[in-house]
Amino acid sequence: MYRFYYDAGYYDAPVRGAFDTQASHVFEIADRQLLDELTIAEEAAIKSGTKEMYQWIKAHAVCYEIVYPKGLTWKEKMALVKQDLDRYFALPLGFGAQVESRTDSNTMALRVVDTNKVRAIRNSSTNTTNNTKAAEQHDRYSYEQHHLPLNHFISLLNDYYYQNKKLVFVDKTNLSQPISLKLSCDMTNIAQINAALDLYGLQLTKQTSTINVLVFKQVRR
Repeated sequence: MYRFYYDAGYYDAPVRGAFDTQASHVFEIADRQLLDELTIAEEAAIKSGTKEMYQWIKAHAVCYEIVYPKGLTWKEKMALVKQDLDRYFALPLGFGAQVESRTDSNTMALRVVDTNKVRAIRNSSTNTTNNTKAAEQHDRYSYEQHHLPLNHFISLLNDYYYQNKKLVFVDKTNLSQPISLKLSCDMTNIAQINAALDLYGLQLTKQTSTINVLVFKQVRR
């Protein structure tokens, strides 16, 4: 719930996957009981669809719904969500959540490595009438987007393909205009993604960066 709020409300506009990877949200909570209420510990190795997962959901999952007053901005709506989450969960359970800047050595940065190839796909996306309508589809072995910015691709890497990995993907291309991509490869394999991106003059490279991390901390009660 908190990750949803921060994905949707922390920045000026919603950023899908902003705090979804293991590297972009951390739990600094010593109390094992509290930690178990907030997340499934990695060492528990609970798999989706198992009896253990069902038991955890039955014990700890919650439902939340809000009906907004009319006339509110998106930021004002998200502020109400944050107030509800703190009132119902953080304060009673004894934890806090906030975004902190931290150094991460496993950042994967999308960069331009061949300006001629990038110029070609940029012109193609702009001039081809079939690509003027935004669209996207993906599965384990393919990714395709039409007339969408590259940060859409980055968001899907963070939110879907690498959600459970200690990697954070960032866009360092400085390309804001819509671009079309068609990748046919194992999308969980960085080397294969880079081989597919080479056609477009783009590459993912590892670097050490300062990133925003959603930090959950225990608060004394």
